[in-house]
Amino acid sequence: DTSKYRGEIKIMGEDLNKMIRELKSMEVMNEDFISNVSHEFKAPLTAIQGYVTLLSNPAISSRQKDEYFELMTQSTRQLSDLVENVLKLSRLDSQNIIQQSEKFRLDEQLRRTILMYEKQWSEKNLELEPELPRCEYIGNEKLLNQIWINLIGNAVKFTDDGGKIVISIDDSKEDAIEVTVSDTGEGMTEEVQRHIFERFYQGDTSRKSQGNGVGLAIVKKIADLTDCEISVKSEPGKGSSFTVTLKR
Repeated sequence: DTSKYRGEIKIMGEDLNKMIRELKSMEVMNEDFISNVSHEFKAPLTAIQGYVTLLSNPAISSRQKDEYFELMTQSTRQLSDLVENVLKLSRLDSQNIIQQSEKFRLDEQLRRTILMYEKQWSEKNLELEPELPRCEYIGNEKLLNQIWINLIGNAVKFTDDGGKIVISIDDSKEDAIEVTVSDTGEGMTEEVQRHIFERFYQGDTSRKSQGNGVGLAIVKKIADLTDCEISVKSEPGKGSSFTVTLKR
């Protein structure tokens, strides 16, 4: 049913236009940032244009139409995700100090994020192992949630079918709480690890369609704003482990 794809693309297109208008109104982005964003836009836009051209051919079958609409939807989602992440970075860039703090259950926040990705990790038959003792923390709940969304989302995205992800809280230290997200994915070289938190950097270009190189930059920016520390340990073929240290 091609109507469902048309409706989805129309809605995402409207959301995309809204975000682009907001993006244009921001003055915090420098020329290099704008240049990088423009470069990242090209791939999904070119793909969408190509599928539109193919759909204009009256000789294509219904099956081909469905396939092209599905591919267009994927490209539109990629574009929408990119704009949304760029907006998040731009908003964070305009902030210097985060003053909003509240007490919340860190373990429950992590459980909610894990459940958010249940469909994805179930489809890939991943083993999720949460080691989450009861833990209360005082901080910016909303911003910290963005860190877990990105780290757990990446772990699910880049762990192969049948792999394992461990999300743990270490509350044993007096001055800090450590949250670690580990996976059995393909891992990273030392060179990739040195650049992993840079904006638009992608160590594995073969998997570029799965991300836009902005998520970990958001994580690093939030960590800096909230006085947290983030580190990564990884080896090719042995997975990756990200640890966020939250100061008490």
